[in-house]
Amino acid sequence: MHTSPSTSLHARFFAILLLPLALLLAGCGSNAEPALWRIDRADGQETEQPAGYLFGTIHALPAGVRWHDKTLDSALAESGVLMVEIKDLKAQDAQAIFRELAVDTGLPPLSERVAPRYREELAEVLDEAGADPESFHYIETWAAALTLSSMLQSQS
Repeated sequence: MHTSPSTSLHARFFAILLLPLALLLAGCGSNAEPALWRIDRADGQETEQPAGYLFGTIHALPAGVRWHDKTLDSALAESGVLMVEIKDLKAQDAQAIFRELAVDTGLPPLSERVAPRYREELAEVLDEAGADPESFHYIETWAAALTLSSMLQSQS
């Protein structure tokens, strides 16, 4: 079966997004490892303080599963900010909060915020999503990623 380059890119993009979920599900035995990833700066060294952590919370586990460990405790203790999802947040309120937090007029263009080795892939994702790169100029990088992901999902 032949796939077009855009189909392949779309599949890779979603595979990256779904990888944490697959890893989380794989770890749901009686001794599950926390779904915890260290986030390093693109230009940083592994030995430096991480830029942050991504912790995939588990909303429901069978009784007896031990998921809390020293690695998680340490990551939480090192973190200056903890962000969690909000239950029952109305879409209208979420959109208003997103708009407020996503915009920063002091940002350089999105392509300049992405490591040079990823710029070609970013251009392909923007093209596949039908997005104008200029519309992301003042949008925080995390918000651009969420927006592009949503745009690509709505096309499937």
